[in-house]
Amino acid sequence: MKVIFLSLCLFTVSGLTLAASTPSFPPYLASALSDPSRASDVAIDARRRPGEIIAFSGTKPGDKVVDLIPGSGYFTKIFSKSSVRKGRST
Repeated sequence: MKVIFLSLCLFTVSGLTLAASTPSFPPYLASALSDPSRASDVAIDARRRPGEIIAFSGTKPGDKVVDLIPGSGYFTKIFSKSSVRKGRST
């Protein structure tokens, strides 16, 4: 029983360590996240984790994205900047 408990504790601690590490994003996504037009949204990023969500979605420059019920446009701003093809601007 102690072995199972210690294994569970070790697994939990190692998971927290991985979650605390700063993720690295592709350059086009990092650029979209640091865009000056999103200055008012940066405070929300820690809670919403837009980089992780968009990286998980697999979108890349040139892809077409539909943002249903965009609300304030939080993700719309990021998608519009991260899906621009190289050499083109919005």
